[in-house]
Amino acid sequence: MTRLLLLAAAFVVPSLSAQTVSDAFRYSQRDIGTGARAIGLAGAGASGIDDISALVSNPAGLGFYTGSEVTGSLAFGSVNVDANYLIGDAGFSRDETAGTVRIGNAAFVSRAPTVRGSLVFAAAYNQTASFDRTLAFRGETNQSSISASFLPFDDEISIDSDGNLSILSGPVFTAFRGGLIEYLPENIGTDQALFYEAVVPGSTIEQRSEVRERGAMHEISFGGAVEVAPGIMVGAGANLTVGRYELERRFEERDINDENRPDDYIVLLDDGSELRGFDRSTFDVGLTSDMLGINGRFGVAIQPEGSPIRFGLSAETPTYVSVNEDFFTRVSTEFDNGGSLEFDDRDDNFVLNETEYALVTPWRLSGGVAYAMGPAYVSVDLETLDWGDMYFDDVNGGASQEFRALNDDLEDNYGRVYNVRVGGEFTYDRVTLRAGIAFEQDPLDDGGVFDDGDEASFDRDRTTGSFGASIGLGNRTMLDLGYSYTQFDDANIPYFDPAASPFVEEDVQRSRFLVGVRIGI
Repeated sequence: MTRLLLLAAAFVVPSLSAQTVSDAFRYSQRDIGTGARAIGLAGAGASGIDDISALVSNPAGLGFYTGSEVTGSLAFGSVNVDANYLIGDAGFSRDETAGTVRIGNAAFVSRAPTVRGSLVFAAAYNQTASFDRTLAFRGETNQSSISASFLPFDDEISIDSDGNLSILSGPVFTAFRGGLIEYLPENIGTDQALFYEAVVPGSTIEQRSEVRERGAMHEISFGGAVEVAPGIMVGAGANLTVGRYELERRFEERDINDENRPDDYIVLLDDGSELRGFDRSTFDVGLTSDMLGINGRFGVAIQPEGSPIRFGLSAETPTYVSVNEDFFTRVSTEFDNGGSLEFDDRDDNFVLNETEYALVTPWRLSGGVAYAMGPAYVSVDLETLDWGDMYFDDVNGGASQEFRALNDDLEDNYGRVYNVRVGGEFTYDRVTLRAGIAFEQDPLDDGGVFDDGDEASFDRDRTTGSFGASIGLGNRTMLDLGYSYTQFDDANIPYFDPAASPFVEEDVQRSRFLVGVRIGI
């Protein structure tokens, strides 16, 4: 059977599975704080803070505003990734840095005139998360090749009574068309493998990869707070979440020592000619996710008259996020005899490259206590959420096996976390100085698992340190500065099978610097 006839027998198949539990966690995480003042306090504000960030931390804090204001900021971001490629005894480190400039926030707060008490309304735009990140690594190995990870399992191919082969898997389909694996029809009816990989097992190859992630999550919020009794504020808000995530990943392999000979791998073309011997291959993946979601927040903040202590509680409903994804894979293989094969699944009607699904995040519950005495202010927050309650929803109806498996992974491997944020500020004359620290737990149980349930050895706990300042410029105008530095570990697994894949350790350092202005009205 020629390659053309074989493919004519194939079904329409999905491309690489776009949605994973890692994507769910990525789309749902948030950066520490919104706005320069909140960043300087490491996001601590659940006790109720008279800042526009109250729309995110505890809407009841809006009630402590004593006037109206407009505010806005620019956010400068930088992410450095120190990647360490590990497989067997091999290793290679490389640093990559990505930088961005975006609008950090823009908001309007209006304190309504009242006979008694407080009534405040607010509207804001906030950047709540940044996906910008670049990873690069390189190394040599004789222990594995990505070509072997495309070899099909029994349920990924089908052979009819006439011996016609149908490929039921998008990755297998793409790899075959791109020359990374080859079909052996002479093995039908025997106990021999029906496919074999381009790279000879045990040969030394060079592997290199570059991964670029771009995008951000944004939130448009409308909320308000009212003083229902002296010193008791109740607030609520409705929030629209909008975001985009873009991924570009290239993984290359090269036969650097010419150990793969022409007779080791032979691809038969439709015209009867042959391509012989693996020389190099490129595997590209692209993904674009557009997200739109909605949620609500409500809270209470209490500060008894004359007391320096304020405490508050807030809750955020699950966010229902609609996700639309476009994705593609492209495989190209070059051979020793000078020929090549390339396949881009966007150019073929057999492969589906779009999907739509919904993601429902867990409840977020927060409590905070703040103490103010003269020029000093200290705030402590505790936030909890159970990431195992997050789930995927099939917007097209039904409950596919794929979504059930993803939700089982979330429930089995992700757990409850407790995040702590502490911030303080000190005011002298027209200058206020701030500092804070935050600790966010890794939701993966038992030190981490991969998407297929295998245990990992990395820990994604996040630690953030921050500082900031506000400077009075006169005429009810304040210049706000905020800086945060977040460090955490991560990992990159290039293959579909983590057990056979190189392991790439990532030491991620993320910096944010916000410059904002507040103008009292």
